[in-house]
Amino acid sequence: MLDLRYLRNHPVKAEKSLQARDPKISLDKLLALDSAWRGVLQRVEELRAERNDAGAAIARAKKAGDDANSAIKRMTKLKADLQKQEEQADEFKARLDDVLLSLPNLADPAVPVSQDKDDFEELRVGGKLANFSFEPKDHVELTEPTGTLDFPGAAKLSGSGFALYRGEMALLEWGLLSWMFKEAAAAGYEPILPPFLVNHDSLYTSSQFPKFMGDVYKLADDDLYLIPTSEVTLVNLGREVTFQGEDLPKRVAAVTANFRREAGTYGKDTRGLVRTHQFNKVELVTFCQPEQASGLFEEIIAHAEKIVKSLGLYYRVVRLASCDLAQQATMTVDIEVWCPGMKRWWEVSSVSNCSDYQARRGGIRYKVSGGKSQLCHTLNGSGVATSRLLPAILETHQQSDGSVIVPKPLQAFVGRERINLPG
Repeated sequence: MLDLRYLRNHPVKAEKSLQARDPKISLDKLLALDSAWRGVLQRVEELRAERNDAGAAIARAKKAGDDANSAIKRMTKLKADLQKQEEQADEFKARLDDVLLSLPNLADPAVPVSQDKDDFEELRVGGKLANFSFEPKDHVELTEPTGTLDFPGAAKLSGSGFALYRGEMALLEWGLLSWMFKEAAAAGYEPILPPFLVNHDSLYTSSQFPKFMGDVYKLADDDLYLIPTSEVTLVNLGREVTFQGEDLPKRVAAVTANFRREAGTYGKDTRGLVRTHQFNKVELVTFCQPEQASGLFEEIIAHAEKIVKSLGLYYRVVRLASCDLAQQATMTVDIEVWCPGMKRWWEVSSVSNCSDYQARRGGIRYKVSGGKSQLCHTLNGSGVATSRLLPAILETHQQSDGSVIVPKPLQAFVGRERINLPG
């Protein structure tokens, strides 16, 4: 959530930054509600002071044995007026909060300003593009003969948009998650195995609610929701917590399944693993002081980049255009891998600097010795997601006989150097 005082004091600058994300955004309604709310609050304070004076007048009259009826009548009217103004203040504040919650984070000045998602900034390309003496298959074609990625089986169990991993694919998926989780721990992230179900307050703090309620699975009989990303659980470890300044940065990592309804994406990019309702990933979250955020943002990017590089994949690092930023992000850098069978790039890691947007919602603070508590900055990134990473591995390392070479970091987890699939 944005700082209302900043919007009030710098409306032109703030609106320009918000319109970089969406030209339709206007602060006129918010500023009008803010002005009306503050005006009513001022009247509330005046009425409270008058009420106190009236109460004192009644007490003096009774003590002196004088007639207090006029003062009592005045008190009755003041109480009614005060109640009316307090209700008006609450109404204006609720409407003001609704508008404030709808606003995304301010875009960082370094973000490319565009209303076209394809206008991202390519920062660098890494790895080596695979060359084939044959026409490479996509991951579905590679695994269909053995059913090791069993989409019909998953559909029988759960419906469309799910995957069932069998045999070598189950080992490869589990090996990926185990290795990446171990790498995160080695890099200084505290390993966390969190619940997959969270409450409304958790999704509010991480900024999925209220704007994206339709994208999250809700349990019918409980006020609980399946996590769309473990960013939700990790960020909420800091909810209503005040860290000591010397304990920051605080790095945490989780490995979880993630669940998304993917509302509005029917028929779009649905082949295989690339867009499913349930997928796995390792997530990284960092709590820090504001001045630490820039360097830690690059640290998370470097960690995710190291993962894809170690797997022998061809990849690129891109800074997203302003229109493509998530609600809570002031800047996002994606790592995309090339899938030669599908002949396209797929994002496997999205790293976001959320400044104090989530911290303001969740009361995530820190305090330095002798100072006042201040809002933390939060950063998050995939380290990384497997639903596009696994296809990239299969398609990049496929051989002419249909087998797939297992990348060296995963061989100990998978228990073999090659997955034998029929050609």
